[in-house]
Amino acid sequence: MNSLVWQSACITGLLMLVVWNRSEIGDPKWPLIGAGVTVCAWLLLALTIIVSSLWRFSHGVQSNTLSMVSLVLAVVPIFAVVAFVIAAQKAPAIHDISTDTANPPEFVLAEQARHHSHNSLSYDSANVPIQRQAYPHIKPVIIGQEPQVVMVSVMAAVNKLGWQLHGNDSDVGSTSDALVVEAYIKTPLLGFVDDVVVRITPEESGTSRIDVRSVSRIGVSDLGVNAKRIHLFLNVLSRQLNDQE
Repeated sequence: MNSLVWQSACITGLLMLVVWNRSEIGDPKWPLIGAGVTVCAWLLLALTIIVSSLWRFSHGVQSNTLSMVSLVLAVVPIFAVVAFVIAAQKAPAIHDISTDTANPPEFVLAEQARHHSHNSLSYDSANVPIQRQAYPHIKPVIIGQEPQVVMVSVMAAVNKLGWQLHGNDSDVGSTSDALVVEAYIKTPLLGFVDDVVVRITPEESGTSRIDVRSVSRIGVSDLGVNAKRIHLFLNVLSRQLNDQE
């Protein structure tokens, strides 16, 4: 019974930390640290419950319903940790992905929206060889249309994916020839936020070059999310461009 109460406390604590994180109130590192501590406590408790259950089973002690419920709940944090470790091993420990690694698109509005404890938006060139090896398909895209025309499709793709806008080049008074859109994405459950910038650069003969950069606000590894997001966006953009033709 006590183990079930403590596990319920861990679950309640995690739910409250998720609500706190989604509210974006205060320093974002604290709900993350709190969640880490809570998961570790639940994991230790779960291991204790499993060992105790195995001991009772080996000695022929019958388990009641509450003990069985507690044992089932004990599997949850172990499964979650194992799944996280497997996912982390499949992706490199980077959280800043760009189609242009030589001159990555810069953030302006996203910088203003970030907390000092968030990851830096300064591009780390040490990521370049790691990204190239892990995500060789993340590259710039050349479109045979003027930037202003491409911008319409970019905005349509952003809206279709449900991204929230920070703004565009007109909001920051950019004097560059490139058109820029900044947006952010909040994960549905945990409320983690990533920032994205799309840059449309005019090329020769009325063509445009599309570059996309996606950066996680927290964490060392993004578990491959940012590369998947860029790939998805470019696919959606391609469909939007085809629909315009």
